[in-house]
Amino acid sequence: MKAKLLKGLVVLVAGFSLLLGLRICYGYLSHPVADTQAAWNNGGRQGFAFNPGNYASSKITRGGKKAGGGSVTVDQKYERVADTSIASNQYEQDEKLLRALIKKHAAVVQYEQKSGLTGHRRLHLGIGVDPAKFDEMVEQVRAIGKLQSIRINKVDKTNDYRQLQAKRRSLVKARDGLVSLKDKGGQITELVTLQSKILETEQQIQQLGVQLGDFDAENEFCTVKVALNERRITTAEIPFVHRLKVAFEWTVRYYAGLLVIFFFGSLFLLVTLVVIDKLQAMHKLVSLMTDPAEPTEGESDDLEESAEQPDSA
Repeated sequence: MKAKLLKGLVVLVAGFSLLLGLRICYGYLSHPVADTQAAWNNGGRQGFAFNPGNYASSKITRGGKKAGGGSVTVDQKYERVADTSIASNQYEQDEKLLRALIKKHAAVVQYEQKSGLTGHRRLHLGIGVDPAKFDEMVEQVRAIGKLQSIRINKVDKTNDYRQLQAKRRSLVKARDGLVSLKDKGGQITELVTLQSKILETEQQIQQLGVQLGDFDAENEFCTVKVALNERRITTAEIPFVHRLKVAFEWTVRYYAGLLVIFFFGSLFLLVTLVVIDKLQAMHKLVSLMTDPAEPTEGESDDLEESAEQPDSA
């Protein structure tokens, strides 16, 4: 009995040691060194404030609502902005790649901000790019460094454009009306007040002209916002004691689970065998109780002789 118990303990210890050794080998293969990174600025994930007012246009064809059918072409004005955040452990190289992309796509740097010291540097770029090259540039920006976040918004600005045009037309009419009043004469104070009103209206018209100029074909851009954040990664050796600790904890947890599964599996198998054995025994007992036993050969001969003899009575 003691020999069997000792043999069982040896098997358990050998299995545990084998699983522990395999887990340590896996740790060396999956994590040869420890990656530790210095603190770095995550502010770029939330983007940065930059709204240049870049607008683009596109032609949209849709079915006409008038009698007779036909299609109607609508000149849509829209704003499209890509807001990206990139983590980089090769800050200078990735900045050069960004500058090369800007030059390649003939884009315009409309906003630039640099901050931080070496190891914690950050670069914010607001780039105006031709709408036809927007998608291509965004895809190439995604390939630089490690992309942390990206958000692309497209907002229709057609109604805003029409409202600006309508407001400008109204101001032009108001200005022309005020100018016509100058020919009617009047007191000096009234003429001065009228001239001031005309100048104020002219300023409003000019401001609207600047806003409408953003929608002109030669000023059409889409916006790409890039936040480049530096992070420094160093490597360090993982102590064997730490590897052994992690492997031991993992082995205890999973080896205990395997033993529990094996125990309940064996118990289930044992109970199943006992139940099958009991069922077979009950089946034999029921068969003996329902089927009468057949007479032996000697008993059958005696019964035949007694049947042949005449009744003594």
